[in-house]
Amino acid sequence: MPVVKSPDIRKKFPVPAWTKMVLLLAVIFGLAVRSCIHRSEKRNIQISNVMISEYTTLSADVSFEIENKGGVHYAKQVIMIRIKTHRGEEIASRLTTVNIKPKSRQRYMKVLDKFDRPLAEDEVPVAEVTLYKPGLFD
Repeated sequence: MPVVKSPDIRKKFPVPAWTKMVLLLAVIFGLAVRSCIHRSEKRNIQISNVMISEYTTLSADVSFEIENKGGVHYAKQVIMIRIKTHRGEEIASRLTTVNIKPKSRQRYMKVLDKFDRPLAEDEVPVAEVTLYKPGLFD
């Protein structure tokens, strides 16, 4: 009767160097493509006419226009809305998503109702709207 030995599962097989090199090049290429896409989005998408239409001590209505100059539809584009005092202190911020059609200009109105602290009576809030890109090496 033949003796069959089972393979030793504790034995480790090294990963070949060429596989490591291919994976490293793929990661570098992916990061380069990603940064090019982010740069083109910043060129194509313009945010303008940012203003606070109405505010109370605990909420504010921020309206703004987004123009897409490129021919690409941006579905679920993330926008960061910040409300600051005239001294530069951040009172509230919110991440929201918008759909931007190609070669179009759209007006949006978003409500920020969770302030970190209430506004004083003499404080005038200022709104800031930017594209939000969480990222590595951006």
